[in-house]
Amino acid sequence: MRPDWYQQDPDRIGFTDHLTPMHASPLAFRAKGEQRLRGDERRLASQRVGCATHALLLEGGAAFRRGYVVTGVRRDPRTEAYRQVLEAADGRQVLSQAEHDKACSIATAVRSHAWVRAFLDELTGEGWRMVVEQPLRWSESLHLADRPAVVRAGVDPWEGIEQAQIECKGIVDALAVNRQAGRAAIVDAKEVPTTNLRPLFAHLERRLYHVQAAHYLAGVRALLPGIEVDYYWLGYEGSGLHDTVLIRMSDDDADYGQAVRADLLRRIVQTRRTGEYPGRHTQVVQSSLPAWSTRNDHTEEVF
Repeated sequence: MRPDWYQQDPDRIGFTDHLTPMHASPLAFRAKGEQRLRGDERRLASQRVGCATHALLLEGGAAFRRGYVVTGVRRDPRTEAYRQVLEAADGRQVLSQAEHDKACSIATAVRSHAWVRAFLDELTGEGWRMVVEQPLRWSESLHLADRPAVVRAGVDPWEGIEQAQIECKGIVDALAVNRQAGRAAIVDAKEVPTTNLRPLFAHLERRLYHVQAAHYLAGVRALLPGIEVDYYWLGYEGSGLHDTVLIRMSDDDADYGQAVRADLLRRIVQTRRTGEYPGRHTQVVQSSLPAWSTRNDHTEEVF
């Protein structure tokens, strides 16, 4: 779960709180900032199940018991019964029985695949150290414009382009490091609608997970300079058989995510400087209805 400093440092740029709403518009970015500290129980319940699933899947039952308690008492801090549950939990995360059962069902199904177990066992084997729910804080220098497409030989391509120092944050599902080998791996566990690759890849892009990956890669590389870092999505279907897919992020997709992230970071810096928060559109747009590009020209009109 998020450490205290994560919410107490709201201006430090994160994926969910900053990059995602800015992708919609500066207006959405400002609205997210105003709502950031107001909890949404449905979202928080999904977050609890996700974190519990990751603990069971990536760390095992012993680590889960150290961080979680399960109760059949209704979640209502106004009741004496639930206040007693919180007191007994002593800082551990409280799950309902239904949340616990779902997390167990998913973790068991995913780990039932021998090839998934082998992958995770390698990242916890000799020479490796894995940390789950690893918080990251880092600073980086951001160029506020792209480098020129053509640069004369011997000229710094970034010469004359303004830079800004930005503060960032993130929490990776799992970070495994092998310092002796100079390697690290980020494992990002995701509930996905399907393991059919074509719609799955579209889902990853639509949810900006390539941008999230670029953000976390920047953080790990800032904290572990000189270490080669791979990024994996461990996707599982949230219902049914919980079919599973493991995806290694390609270099091309990492570059794509990095480019989109850089553009969003520049928009955040600019918006904070100007104090202006326009919506998605700032001028009149011309219509281009999908039907006109997909209609069958041979279809007869009927009047």
